[in-house]
Amino acid sequence: RVRARRLLADVEPVALTVDAGAAVRLDVAPARGKTRGPLWVEAHSPIGRPGVHFDRPAQMGVGATAAASVDIDGDDPQVTVVGSADQPIEVRVRAVRLGEPASRKGLRGTTAGEIGPGESIQFVMADGLSGRVTLAPGLAAAADGTVVWAADGPLDATMPLARQIWILNPTETAARYRLVGLPADPATPRVNAAMPAEIVATRAGLLRVPVTATEGARLRLAGQFDDSTFVDADGRAHPADGADTRRGGVLWLRHRAGSVLAWLDGGDVDPWKTEGGTPRRIESDGRWPLDGATETLTLAVGGPAMVHLRLPAPHVARAVAGRTARVTINPAGGGLDVWLPDGDGEVLLRGVAGAPLWGELEVTVSRPETIGEGLGPETLVGPGEARPFVFEVDREAAVGIGVSAAADRVDARLLDATGREIARGPVQMPTLTPGRYVLVLTLAADAAPVVARPALAGVEPPGDTPPDEVVRKYLELAGYQKQEM
Repeated sequence: RVRARRLLADVEPVALTVDAGAAVRLDVAPARGKTRGPLWVEAHSPIGRPGVHFDRPAQMGVGATAAASVDIDGDDPQVTVVGSADQPIEVRVRAVRLGEPASRKGLRGTTAGEIGPGESIQFVMADGLSGRVTLAPGLAAAADGTVVWAADGPLDATMPLARQIWILNPTETAARYRLVGLPADPATPRVNAAMPAEIVATRAGLLRVPVTATEGARLRLAGQFDDSTFVDADGRAHPADGADTRRGGVLWLRHRAGSVLAWLDGGDVDPWKTEGGTPRRIESDGRWPLDGATETLTLAVGGPAMVHLRLPAPHVARAVAGRTARVTINPAGGGLDVWLPDGDGEVLLRGVAGAPLWGELEVTVSRPETIGEGLGPETLVGPGEARPFVFEVDREAAVGIGVSAAADRVDARLLDATGREIARGPVQMPTLTPGRYVLVLTLAADAAPVVARPALAGVEPPGDTPPDEVVRKYLELAGYQKQEM
């Protein structure tokens, strides 16, 4: 259902209902007396992630529940509004004819200033320079038509290499911007089926990363990323982690300082298999020297167990056990704990940012203790260590899970029988179906050793007391009163 098919610039937004998987074309009419200058269009939705573009989906800028595009020449009369893939959404679309741009030189170094409401500035960049922009809320920047937009608050973003960078203010108030001209980075990241893409950022920001079309694959992210968006070739926006990449598109990566890994999972090519080298077989505790870019470990410890790997070198690790694969990044070294449901698994280690591995790999193996209703056994947990416990559930039920410890630095992860994480936190109340579960207690690496005890309520048929109250009672009996249900 569409309530408007004509959009007037510089007037009230129009409201649309866009069906699931559908798109709506709108004719954009200029405001009287304003026929020159960039044409800005933005779309907002209270739910879902709308799209809007001038037949160039890959150039669309995105917010959490909004999208925007710009026609720099201002002469494109039509715009496409794209709905959600799986549900109808209400969309409000607004167009603004910006003023004719003021032209300035984009120089090496920093240019900072204020841009008035409805204004645009064109920076002509010196040869070989790209730009990084910092924008006040509501401002946008564009390079070769590609938009970055501070839709959800102040934004720092790396711009694509372009001869011209535009600063745009589609809002009704003046706001500040900052443009830093830097030599272009030739190593522009791209996500494809051949190998993982690694981005090492020195500051938080937004980065545009092209994604190659790959049938049967989904985009996966690990490391220092926040709520990021994948825009497919149709202009449809999706949460990035887990997005279908069959048609390719663009990853708008919101990252923190540190390393982010992006890869395609499930296609015909396994991007991790090409990196391993000759596997090292590990059957018990031990230490082994590390040397080279990668190390592949074949784990065979003879029955259900948790294998603890520790190494000083910064590294990326991909652990595969049963039907579960998990990727972690440890930029300062450290380790990971891998649950092996049947005692077998594989771990790939590689250095961060192409650096080699170094130092010694320490491996220890822990067999799980079985626990049931009530307080479990005491266990001494050292810094950075993990302790596994297993329990059975014979009916669907809400199960209260808690941790009793002398300090609040103990975390708890709940895994299903395959090793997939279900819940996390020192107090949990998941609804579990019949089967086997693993509760892993982990102490922070910079904490002093503590004695900890797991607690369960609801594994056995309930009485009159709610399971969360039972857990609280168990923890209070153990002298632990800091956590609240």
